[in-house]
Amino acid sequence: MKTKHAHALVIGGGIAGLLAARVLTDTFERVTIIERDQLPTGYQERPGTPQASHLHVLLARGHQIFEQLFPNLTEEWIAAGAPTFDHGLHGRTLYKTGWSPRVQSDVIVYGASRMLVEGSIRHRVLKHPRIEVLQGQDVVALVHENDTITGVQLRPRGFNQAPHTISADLIVHSAGRNSRLHEWLAVLGYDQPEKTIVTANVGYSTRSFVTPERMKHEDRAWLILPRPPHIRRGGIMIALENNITTLTLLGVEEDYPPTDEAGFMEFARSLPVPEIYEMIKDATPVGPIHGYRKLENQMYHYDRIKMPKRLLVLGDAYTALNPIYGQGMTVASESAMALSDVLRMYSDPLDEIGVIFQKRLAKMVAGAWMLSTSEDARWPKAQGAKRDPMTRFLHWYLDQVLAVLMNDPITYQTFIQVQHGFKMPTALFQPRTLLRVLANAISPKSRTAGQTPEPHLQTGEVPTL
Repeated sequence: MKTKHAHALVIGGGIAGLLAARVLTDTFERVTIIERDQLPTGYQERPGTPQASHLHVLLARGHQIFEQLFPNLTEEWIAAGAPTFDHGLHGRTLYKTGWSPRVQSDVIVYGASRMLVEGSIRHRVLKHPRIEVLQGQDVVALVHENDTITGVQLRPRGFNQAPHTISADLIVHSAGRNSRLHEWLAVLGYDQPEKTIVTANVGYSTRSFVTPERMKHEDRAWLILPRPPHIRRGGIMIALENNITTLTLLGVEEDYPPTDEAGFMEFARSLPVPEIYEMIKDATPVGPIHGYRKLENQMYHYDRIKMPKRLLVLGDAYTALNPIYGQGMTVASESAMALSDVLRMYSDPLDEIGVIFQKRLAKMVAGAWMLSTSEDARWPKAQGAKRDPMTRFLHWYLDQVLAVLMNDPITYQTFIQVQHGFKMPTALFQPRTLLRVLANAISPKSRTAGQTPEPHLQTGEVPTL
């Protein structure tokens, strides 16, 4: 694509900012990323990401976009030792109806840590001839003229000196959950965006281990998710690069997993099934235990207010999702592609880009937001959650789908494709699945034996494999 504009600024050098910078190079001669931290040169944790040590899952749709923007990225992950596996064959998930069946899904998952994913794309972005990164810089204000953002004021982080100004034709704000954009807009006289928070008060504790033998062959990922309203504890364990497996324990409604050795192991032992505990009890730990508590869903509704021209906001600064559902990096990649599409179709002139993009982004993230917040709404003590008739129906319907898929490979394949972003959630309402759900719900006699939960599953007691 022939570039049309001179300079774009990206505030924030996390994954969303890196992806945005990459797509901006298709339309702008020069792109500048402003990052408050000093960026690592390899696959290390970035200071501004306290959650980086915890498990991150890049859904298959997200991986597809990453590879489109950065060709041969997968080869680097594999060279770094990231295992690959078929979600349906080698990923075990505990549902309320039992363990997931083994079904070839052709949905491939890459066991790449957050550090590997972010480090590999950061390396490519930093090498791009039209991208410059200003590190260790704090943006302190927006530069505003005639209802248009024309640049930013910044200064070296930690220094109380007069800020200097950088001008640009477009500013993309992607500074994460702790964004101050709403404060800067208030100073300029703009209305404050409505802020929505939905939380089930989830907490993490994470530790890595040398990969247990059981996870070196068939079962590369284990998901034991909490099950409302009573089973508040869960664990997610995935084999990653360098023969390392990471386990994230999670607790809902403030049943937070401990970060001391004995407490961590006891929490793992208390999960409703013993598989994870049995694998780690004699495994060799790698590094300390990390805790994290800020896991609520958060949205600033910038699409509902009048924004200054030539300013966009995306990433966690716009919508931050409860990470236990694994949507964050994929939503960031889809946001970058939405930005690319809008720039391709509407970038001349730039003045209307902001309104068009924010409306499109709002529609794009709606599905992920609904999934994350409606699942959190299942918990009795969830705050800010909607429990309207539609939400209750969706809960009921999804429960029926989970019962059906236990003995229906096609339904399970569809479910996995929806999970990974290849199909819209409406695919679960297609006639074939809908008929099976209705039959399963209306006539218990029509269910196969495996579709009827055993008594121990109904009470939360699950047998070992």
